[in-house]
Amino acid sequence: MQSRRFSLIEAITNVVMGYVLAVATQIVVLPWVDLTPSLGENLALGLVFTVISLIRSYSLRRLFARFEHNQKRTSRSWSRVGKDLQRADPQIGKVNTPLTGGHFSLSRFDSQG
Repeated sequence: MQSRRFSLIEAITNVVMGYVLAVATQIVVLPWVDLTPSLGENLALGLVFTVISLIRSYSLRRLFARFEHNQKRTSRSWSRVGKDLQRADPQIGKVNTPLTGGHFSLSRFDSQG
């Protein structure tokens, strides 16, 4: 899992590059629609959107990191439950079948399968 510090550094780098590109784009595109803000106004407008973008980017990255962590933890928990059940009753997950003359294991936790 990515550390919070590294997430923040990556998000800042991404947003700074986006800021430079956004201001350059504003300077070129806004005059096409008869808007001619000064350089200072372009920089200020870019800064507002940059702060919003930084918060969004960092928040989403941390949210996805939390989902990933919870998914791994839940998967390990279910794995432990299956192993505990198998220890309690070794026949759990096994099906007798006349075709094979023995048993067929449905459990991924069955070491005999």
